[in-house]
Amino acid sequence: MVKIAKFLYVLIISLSLFLFAITVDGAYVTRFWCYRDLDCRKDMCKPPFNPRCHNHICICRLWGL
Repeated sequence: MVKIAKFLYVLIISLSLFLFAITVDGAYVTRFWCYRDLDCRKDMCKPPFNPRCHNHICICRLWGL
């Protein structure tokens, strides 16, 4: 019985950490896969940031930095 309770406790903690990790500012983070900067969506970043392809994932960065 103790093993089951411990397993459920670890499961609840793991799931809550996972849900916390994928949530940023109350919105779920979606990763856009890319091969070049033009593959990234233009509306994914707030100004003055622009979408940029880095390690095949779109990120928001200032151009030139």
